Amino acid sequence: MGLGGESDEGKGSYWTSQGCERGMIRAYAIGLSVGAVRPIGGVFFATSRLTQLAPRDFFGIAFWLSFVLSFATAEAWIRRTSS
Repeated sequence: MGLGGESDEGKGSYWTSQGCERGMIRAYAIGLSVGAVRPIGGVFFATSRLTQLAPRDFFGIAFWLSFVLSFATAEAWIRRTSS
């Protein structure tokens, strides 16, 4: 039964609806971007002699780079698999 007593027959589940699925993919991408900060920061740290960047300088760059890459990948996936 849905809200107000209406029947849910013939309707998809809330969790399998297209809008919720897209939101879950985006949320998962944001979560992955938090984990991606470390490897991207590691690359910056390993190349710090060449780039002359201190950790305080490249942490923000690594954060935004991981966020943008993860979110752009999620958006590309959503657009590619949407029907």
